[in-house]
Amino acid sequence: YIESLLKEEGISREESLIVISPGARSTTKQWPIENFIEVIKILKKELNVRIVLVGSQEETYLSQKIKGEVENIHNFIGKTTIPQLCVILKKAKILITNDSAVLHCGSAVNIPTIAIFGPTDPIKYGPLAEKSFVLRRMLTCVPCEKAQCRYGHRKCLKLVKPWEVVEAVRKLMVTDYQLPTTEQVYKRILVI
Repeated sequence: YIESLLKEEGISREESLIVISPGARSTTKQWPIENFIEVIKILKKELNVRIVLVGSQEETYLSQKIKGEVENIHNFIGKTTIPQLCVILKKAKILITNDSAVLHCGSAVNIPTIAIFGPTDPIKYGPLAEKSFVLRRMLTCVPCEKAQCRYGHRKCLKLVKPWEVVEAVRKLMVTDYQLPTTEQVYKRILVI
């Protein structure tokens, strides 16, 4: 099924795919769609890759917004089962996602992942892929793990910028890039 879906879209086996999942079960965990659009525009301009959108049937409105702003992307939102999604992920170079079911599928197939987290805790929820980045903002209220932002601003997600995602993609595209080990990571204390 996936082979025929890719063929329908004109995607050959040799082409590089970046899979993007702009949705999440709760809108509280969704990075703003405008940021995904900006990232897609930059990646299409800079890299010779195909952008594939994935997600559940309930997230088709997100693909419509993206397709209204960006040409020549491949929309598989609502077109796959979980096992079929995993097949697409295995074929991809990188996954960019919110904290969602797609993130967990990416962990299962060990695809390099860029996970954007807001109100939830990446220590609990992943990503578990060997090469992965977690992009988040540590505010005093994070992780709240609430279904609604008690402050009504969702800054934990809005403060993650598109250039950070693009920079993480650049690092993951370099085949010999090594993620920092715990000895290389600087410990920081945020004083407010």
